[in-house]
Amino acid sequence: MSKTFEKWLQNQDDRIKKYVVQIAKEFSLEAKFKGYYFEENDLRGVIDPAPIYKSFKDYHSQVKDTMFIDHVRYFFDLSNSKETRILTVRFFNSSISPISFSIEETYGESKVEDNVTYDNLELIKELIAKKFTS
Repeated sequence: MSKTFEKWLQNQDDRIKKYVVQIAKEFSLEAKFKGYYFEENDLRGVIDPAPIYKSFKDYHSQVKDTMFIDHVRYFFDLSNSKETRILTVRFFNSSISPISFSIEETYGESKVEDNVTYDNLELIKELIAKKFTS
């Protein structure tokens, strides 16, 4: 992953987690951050995306060559008293970063101009409404 992308993502990290928790609370859900998956599209035969690293430091201690990372996925467990579902939030390595969201097969996309805002993540509300009220 480029140093520019990594620095940008690290600067957004707390904000991303805070907004996901805030949105989940609006639906009386608990959101727990489970970890990151740093993804390189050119690799074949890798494992299915799952939270592997708990922090950027953890990632760097295990992976030395990080220049080819295309995107980073954040994993959250969203739960209520009846069920738990996995939310992924994926950021791509580009100057105006698209974000994708998924809860199981339900998917959506947004864009970030400079910094992640609450509004950039509002699409998560639609996904939660579809997955937790059906």
